[in-house]
Amino acid sequence: MLFKVLIVFTLYSTISTLSNLVDLPLKVPKGSSVINATLTYHGYTNEFKKYYLQELISAFGPTTKGKIFISSDTDSYTIHYNADSYTGVDGRERLVIQGTNCELFTYTYSSWDKYLSGVKKPILNIILLIGPSILYRLDHSSFVWKSVADKNIRGIMMKGASTEVNENLKITFYYKSHLDYQSGMESPSRIEFSGYERASIPESEENLILYIDIYSIQHVNIFLEDLDQVQNEVQPPTGIGCPHYLSGSKELPELSVNHLHYIMEERIKGSTASRSLSEIYAAYHYDFSRIKTLVGSVSEVIYDYRLGVSFHISKDGSVTVTSIDSSTPGIESHGEFTLTTLFMLDGSFKYLGKRNLTLRGMNLSDIARQSMNLLGSFKHRSGLSVEAWESVLLNANINGKKVDKAVITQYFAPSGFVPTRENNDIFYGYTLVSTKVSIYDHDQSKKVYTWKDGITRDYMNFQEVRSIESIRSLTEKVNYASSDEKVILNFILECDEIQL
Repeated sequence: MLFKVLIVFTLYSTISTLSNLVDLPLKVPKGSSVINATLTYHGYTNEFKKYYLQELISAFGPTTKGKIFISSDTDSYTIHYNADSYTGVDGRERLVIQGTNCELFTYTYSSWDKYLSGVKKPILNIILLIGPSILYRLDHSSFVWKSVADKNIRGIMMKGASTEVNENLKITFYYKSHLDYQSGMESPSRIEFSGYERASIPESEENLILYIDIYSIQHVNIFLEDLDQVQNEVQPPTGIGCPHYLSGSKELPELSVNHLHYIMEERIKGSTASRSLSEIYAAYHYDFSRIKTLVGSVSEVIYDYRLGVSFHISKDGSVTVTSIDSSTPGIESHGEFTLTTLFMLDGSFKYLGKRNLTLRGMNLSDIARQSMNLLGSFKHRSGLSVEAWESVLLNANINGKKVDKAVITQYFAPSGFVPTRENNDIFYGYTLVSTKVSIYDHDQSKKVYTWKDGITRDYMNFQEVRSIESIRSLTEKVNYASSDEKVILNFILECDEIQL
């Protein structure tokens, strides 16, 4: 009994300011929760501000993940956070996303290191960064609550209870009169904060009142993690390029083959718009690739990276030869051909976690009949559960163009979960499903990046090409040159080890 009393005293003594509410454990029910609420702030000098809040919470496995949508008449942002599922200890980090800007907020020494845009009051900043799920922290806190007089809240008389954080700050929660105390604590209609922190304003100034009105708490008790849709929604968004993703670390899947064949759909949106469907053969050891466009104006290009030339094949079989350059598919920064570069896998990738993939198929009315089944397979994968990795490149070369910033997002599905005709492991344990490139211009005057273009590549029908005969057969029917034209010969000279 003495041991229990000591624990309560320790917890209570640490919550001496409103900032320390972050230290209270976030103990949420297992499953998914959605909280809809508003936050109303009455400041020291009749300042008034109202925010609309929605918080999504996914409590599965070792980590509770949350996402808070915040909007007001002047600002809107999304906040992402993590907490330990078993202890409820807050991760003390927030990813704050506003437009295309992503910042990491860190809680140290009983305060956050940054303020939200448009927020100047410490107490308001603290409550917004915690979100309406603060009700779960208060429910499991060691505060001593005392009943208060009934109050009319949104036209309904409600019961209430209050506690003092310190001599200057008081928290009161109100709940519907038909509920008992414990049920009301778990499902309050309003949480009110009144007073001020001693360090924030002079004692002569007016006190503040800040309250969260909770309109609904929806909870789904799901025991199968794969069925939790909220789990994917709480992940930070892709395509922005955050400094951190709150998802831990996990290595990017590696290629397991050197020669392969696949189908790729590419869509470009932004300053220009285009769509294509291509069949691609790539042989790393032979420095060779062949890309045949299947949709619209059919074209075919063979790249011989050893010769440094590309062969553009017309419908009648005639060939135009050009030199390859840095914009050629698969060419890395040193001029070498690699499969890693072909799939845009070079670079430093950070793990984003699990999410649902959204694929937008092409307009089938514009597709040749023989391609319809392939695109139907692409569209069928929309909503597929995948894992994502992301890399940020500055002053990069994308499709032969210099860009200020490119965010490359790779989506992989564990092998066996992608609906394809044949499920070969081209990557160890995974199948590459999609690559998305978000391109940004840098506005130097505003010091921000603005979105300019987007490239999406969706893949299917990966197959390993196992024999050199299969690769050689790709060029057998091509009429490269007539007898009176120049012929390019590629000699590969090797020597045996010298015997002394």
